[in-house]
Amino acid sequence: MSDTTNMADDRLTIDCSGLSCPEPAFTAKKVLTSTDAKTVEILVDSATSQNNVLRAGEKAGWTGEAEERDDGGFRVVFRR
Repeated sequence: MSDTTNMADDRLTIDCSGLSCPEPAFTAKKVLTSTDAKTVEILVDSATSQNNVLRAGEKAGWTGEAEERDDGGFRVVFRR
C-alpha cells in the first residue's frame, strides 16, 4: 500500500495498489467497519482484489460498485 489515505467531504480514499491478496480485503474490512465516512473508495490493481474487496464490503453492510481505472487497476466505491 502506498499509504495514501485521503478524507474529504465525507469521502475516504484508501490505496491498496501493490498489496497481494488477501491484504486489500482485510484492509477494506478494517476501514469499512471503523469509518464515519459516507463514501469509501478503495484502489486495487487486480481483478481478484477487486472481487474480494467487493465481497468484504458487502459483508460489512455497504453497497459497492467497481470500475476499471485508466492505469489498468480498479476503483471500488462503497456507499452507506
